[in-house]
Amino acid sequence: MNPIQLFLFCVNYVQGERVEAGQLSRKWTIISYFILKMTLSLGVLLVAFVELSRYGDIKDCMFVIPGLMFCTAGDITLFLSNEYDIELKEPYFSMGILSFGLAHIMFCADLIYLAHFQFTPALLMIPATVIGMLILSKKGVLEFGRYKVPLMCYAVLVGSFCAFGINLLLVSDMDRQVFFFGTGAMMFWFSDLSLSFRCFNKRVPDWFGTFVFTSYFLATYAVALSLRGF
Repeated sequence: MNPIQLFLFCVNYVQGERVEAGQLSRKWTIISYFILKMTLSLGVLLVAFVELSRYGDIKDCMFVIPGLMFCTAGDITLFLSNEYDIELKEPYFSMGILSFGLAHIMFCADLIYLAHFQFTPALLMIPATVIGMLILSKKGVLEFGRYKVPLMCYAVLVGSFCAFGINLLLVSDMDRQVFFFGTGAMMFWFSDLSLSFRCFNKRVPDWFGTFVFTSYFLATYAVALSLRGF
């Protein structure tokens, strides 16, 4: 349960065993959750466009806006997959993973460009992420089931985004763009890792969603704020 869900559950809590009232409360809770989540998601795009129009250089961030748009598309499709109950409805869950995968590709392209095609051992984060996920899967900590192959591919992209973010921090002079983009990439890694636990480990408590939700929006807002470019 993320902070928005927790707040709405408190607001809509109905004492007693009135099933109809409880169902009505749940319906409006989910609708409110979607509206508030999309408000935050669209807010990321608004911040990105404002930052870019006032301060940015489009050459240095040509893929960031498309990447953030893919994130918004992922937010919508994951909601349609019933992320609220971790139901993973198809085809929406796969569409959500695809959307975020494309977002990571966009972000990686921009990070490589900003680093002027310089690379460091930070790229070892890519195999480390994949190996870590395979170990967690083999030990039964994460039960991917039929999603194992696509999620391993997604792990490559997640690890790449984080690796290229760290790589940018190492090869570039520290400024606003480098700081926000690099730290945003690392926060995205933590967000995706925690989301995998929430979706594929049945022993994880509901409140763990708080970390997923918070780290995700911190990551996307950090990427948006990097567009100022100085």
